Amino acid sequence: MKQGRNFDRKLARILRESAELFAKKRYDGASIRDISTITGISPSGLYYYFSSKAELLFLIQQGCIERLLERVTMDLDGVDAPTDRLAAVVRNHLSFFAENLAEMKVLSREGDSLSAVHAQEIARLRREYSDLAQACVCRLAPSAPDDVHRIATLALLGMVESVWTSHAPSEDLSVETIGSIILALFLDGVRSSSASVRPKSRPGPVTTDPVAWGPQ
Repeated sequence: MKQGRNFDRKLARILRESAELFAKKRYDGASIRDISTITGISPSGLYYYFSSKAELLFLIQQGCIERLLERVTMDLDGVDAPTDRLAAVVRNHLSFFAENLAEMKVLSREGDSLSAVHAQEIARLRREYSDLAQACVCRLAPSAPDDVHRIATLALLGMVESVWTSHAPSEDLSVETIGSIILALFLDGVRSSSASVRPKSRPGPVTTDPVAWGPQ
């Protein structure tokens, strides 16, 4: 395996610049020659860093999710309150999206362009991230059914991504402000959803009571 700081730095630059190209032209619209032009590396030289354009796409997506996971894991370290943990997930996702917009666009848009093997690995990493977020939702609402945890997590992550992709970074709304709005909307919604989907054979506590949702 090729190793070394110089190799890693060059590969990171290739991934970053290629992600910007894919975000602009889409994966199918960008050629190896296009990548060579923007990176200043010959087509033959590029293959020193990846074996194919398909592998390049995979490396962009893999690196994106792994860095996202690493950051949120660090943010959650030592945080105990359920709402604070959920806020850390939202804040991390929004800030990472803002700082890595091209990579996140490639991750969101180009899943169908991955090979079967690469798609399986990206799906595994996505599940790992979703499971981490869902664990935070579970701590917030420990008495809610598993289906509420799962759907609420998907809704939260979808809300974060859709808001950021449709709201360009601007000075009027900071990452912190957007995160606070999303978190407030999500918490009010999830706190009223449990009773409506709970099986009738398993009546639960009144969901408007904060005690039913664990420590605040």
